[in-house]
Amino acid sequence: MKHIVFIMATLILLVACNTQPTTRPLTSCKIDRFDEGKYESVILQGAAIVLERKGGEKCVDETFTIYPDGRIVGNNGKATIGKAVSPAEVNALLARIDDLGWFRDDMFSSWHDNICSACYAYLMIVSYQDRVKALTWVDGGGGPAEYWVCLEGVYSIIPKFSDAP
Repeated sequence: MKHIVFIMATLILLVACNTQPTTRPLTSCKIDRFDEGKYESVILQGAAIVLERKGGEKCVDETFTIYPDGRIVGNNGKATIGKAVSPAEVNALLARIDDLGWFRDDMFSSWHDNICSACYAYLMIVSYQDRVKALTWVDGGGGPAEYWVCLEGVYSIIPKFSDAP
């Protein structure tokens, strides 16, 4: 049921991001494409998941790194936060992401350049069982529905910034 609610909320946001705003001005934040290479050393040092999210009305730029031992580190440019979960929780999340097809060829990056003022762009890099794959996508950008289920799994264990939207 939780997955259905998350997917429905995401679909509503996707529709909102695909409509032209009429009264709300666009934010001043510019969302550039992600630099996947800047996380190469983090993955080589053993990170299991790196998630970067940027955009939205508050122009957030957050990065979360999840390690196999359960350590989770988040940074938003102003603060660093942390959390610990069990290694079993991380492994279960990685197995779920794998089951959802993260490493399949039909899970592909999706991007569009006219990102709405309420939308976010995501980069998620997953390293699991000697495979590494990075995907980028944008709210309203299309692509497989499994993006959102994988993202929901990550959001279920990462810490939250106190000013996060």
